[in-house]
Amino acid sequence: LITVFVEEPNAALLEDRRRAQGVCSVFVKNMPKVFQLFKYPTFILILAQGGPGTAAWTVFPFFTQWLELSCFTYGEAAVIFAAFGWGGACSNLLSGMLLNVVAHRCP
Repeated sequence: LITVFVEEPNAALLEDRRRAQGVCSVFVKNMPKVFQLFKYPTFILILAQGGPGTAAWTVFPFFTQWLELSCFTYGEAAVIFAAFGWGGACSNLLSGMLLNVVAHRCP
């Protein structure tokens, strides 16, 4: 839908650049930059925590089923699951407000 209403201002330039460079040449050109990233220990740490951090989210959709099998009614399970969603939303808002205060105080 967006592609119908929004036109890319640099479409011709991007198309010319795409024709001039193949996938392999772009890959070979940018690999040294990728290897440079792996020299930073913090980048490696961020990547290392990504796998275990996402593992829990793969089973999260089954949380309501687990609640229902743990003797909660459908309504109670829905309220508990909704509370997690509202808690996540509120925590994002609260942390954003706190970080705004910190950013203004310590620029």
